[in-house]
Amino acid sequence: MADARELLQKVPLQHRNFEWYLARRQFKGSDVTLFGHTSSVVSVRFIPDGTRIASGSSDKTIRLWDASTGEELHTLNGHTSIVRSVSFSSDGMRLLSRDAKGKKLVWALESGKVLPDGNVEEFPAKAPMVAGSRYLRTLMSC
Repeated sequence: MADARELLQKVPLQHRNFEWYLARRQFKGSDVTLFGHTSSVVSVRFIPDGTRIASGSSDKTIRLWDASTGEELHTLNGHTSIVRSVSFSSDGMRLLSRDAKGKKLVWALESGKVLPDGNVEEFPAKAPMVAGSRYLRTLMSC
């Protein structure tokens, strides 16, 4: 990839058209498509360090993704209705999800398992919205 970026930089300005900018973005790793949910996505959050994405869906699942590659890391099953919100803990080790019936689950991200004694209070009352995130550009290209 480094070689491709170097070659792109050598293209003279007068020859940098749409294709040049598209190729440059692709070599930055910012264009990914997240495939997996079988119904509409209702909630999306980036982990604080920007390396992973969590998405909650009408298909009653949560999916964890690698933000650079779009690879699905985990599918989290445990809700019986639409997953309305997802929120990462500040250390990025846990995820809080809430469904349309009000059921809240705390997940261990490493294992993808529900923590039966998970502390809901440790999560921010209002998780930052993707729209306010510096990672919005990555999400918009998905």
